[in-house]
Amino acid sequence: MALSEEGITESYIKKSTEQGFQRSPNQSQYFPITFIEPLEANKSAVGLDVSTHPPVSASANKAISLKKHVITPLLSLVQQKDKFTGVVVYYPVYKKEFQTNTVLLKGFVEAVFELDLLLVGVHQSLDQNNFTY
Repeated sequence: MALSEEGITESYIKKSTEQGFQRSPNQSQYFPITFIEPLEANKSAVGLDVSTHPPVSASANKAISLKKHVITPLLSLVQQKDKFTGVVVYYPVYKKEFQTNTVLLKGFVEAVFELDLLLVGVHQSLDQNNFTY
């Protein structure tokens, strides 16, 4: 399905900067976000090249080299720049080319976790002085 059919008109690969999103420069490799749920709340992340964010880039490259899932350090998510309680899990997806017997990276499965939202119930039910994450 075309991005424009989903109401996304800026269908270019972009990077996140202190001045906001900017078109990514030409480079040999990109890791753009193309499918995201829920879409409406996350439209701004579509097209974002996650390799332009240093902690995320390091984790994505580590996932590629290890060929397994990797979790980022705590970071600020694009939609919530005011808090550093998110982590992202990157799991590389490969496709084996049977004719050449080579394995090619197709992309990533990316799972975003907002730890403060996941753990708020635990945090509220325990003594806050004895609980950190």
